[in-house]
Amino acid sequence: MKDEMRADYPDQEMTDTLIRMLRSEEMADCFTRRPDREVRKEQEFSDGDGRLFRMDRLIMDRDKVTVVDYKTGKDRGAEKGYEAQLRNYMKILRGVYPERRVEGVIAYIDLGEVTRIT
Repeated sequence: MKDEMRADYPDQEMTDTLIRMLRSEEMADCFTRRPDREVRKEQEFSDGDGRLFRMDRLIMDRDKVTVVDYKTGKDRGAEKGYEAQLRNYMKILRGVYPERRVEGVIAYIDLGEVTRIT
C-alpha cells in the first residue's frame, strides 16, 4: 500500500493519514485488542471453484468475523467492484464460519472513509 500512496503523498503526510485513519471511530474496533479475538493479515481462502483470494485483514471474534479490505482513492466507477469483491469474501467466510455473523469493511485509507457491508 505504501508504494501505491507514495506517488501522491510525502512520507510524513502518508504516516499522518494512516494514523488518523487507524484512530478513527470507524476503524477503532478493527484494531482493538481483545482476549478472545484473533486477527490474521493477508489471509488466503478459496471459493467452491478452488479460486484463491487473499483478504487484507480478518478479525475473528467469538460471534463475528469481520473482513477488512484496504483501498486508496475512491474511484466511483470501481466502487461497485470493490463491494462485489468484499461480498464474495463474505460469502466464502460464511461457508467457513457458519456459526458466526460476517461483516465487511472497505477502508479508503487516504480519504479516511469507511464503507461497512453486512
